[in-house]
Amino acid sequence: MRIYRVYDIFSLPAEEINLNKENSHHLGTVLRCQIGEICHVFDGDGNEVKTKISAIARAKITVVFLENIDNRTESPLKIHLFQALCKGDKMDTIIQKAVELGVFAITPLTTERCDVKLSGERLENKMLHWRNIMINATEQSGRAVLAHLNSPLTLQEAIHQQSENLCLLFTPHTEKKLSDFPVPVNNYAAIFVGPEGGFSEPETAWAIHQNVEAIVLGRRVLRTETAPMAIMASLQTLWGDF
Repeated sequence: MRIYRVYDIFSLPAEEINLNKENSHHLGTVLRCQIGEICHVFDGDGNEVKTKISAIARAKITVVFLENIDNRTESPLKIHLFQALCKGDKMDTIIQKAVELGVFAITPLTTERCDVKLSGERLENKMLHWRNIMINATEQSGRAVLAHLNSPLTLQEAIHQQSENLCLLFTPHTEKKLSDFPVPVNNYAAIFVGPEGGFSEPETAWAIHQNVEAIVLGRRVLRTETAPMAIMASLQTLWGDF
């Protein structure tokens, strides 16, 4: 029997949950769920409950509590991805796959070679769009914790913010590798991925001067949408739960 998973807000103990309009529409209208079917509901903070659909109305589905779910899908490694903004749907793909790979937080970056400019209403719409992608990826991947999505920062702002943590900036112009580093003492790593064309030489030099570690990923040049996936998989293998 298929088990559905949705992100919704509820308080524990929860004997009954009225799902929000979006979830009710998706389960009732799109998926055509029936009374009695099982649905797991998680709150994004690690709480997940097994429920059964008890009532279906046009704009509201009600589920009743069956049991708590012990969801242990979070990696011991907290990866904070600082990703330079990129064109088209590349950012969508990066966010989706990063969530699947266990990212802790995502912060979009603006850099010298970044062609994407976001502000005002356009930025608000993009942030809402990206959050929905994160929710869908969290539902699909079985996680019960929703990764943090932060407002865009400049490279300089981001590095100053992360000054107490291990910061890894990826560039083909170095010889250091991920395997050269031990597990960070606080199980936290901030990774910086540039746009198409990479970080500029002044940006890289400035970052290194700020004690950021410049790292290379093999001898091949990866696209901006490929690099974060390769980095995260490597980090999860070295220090996480792969």
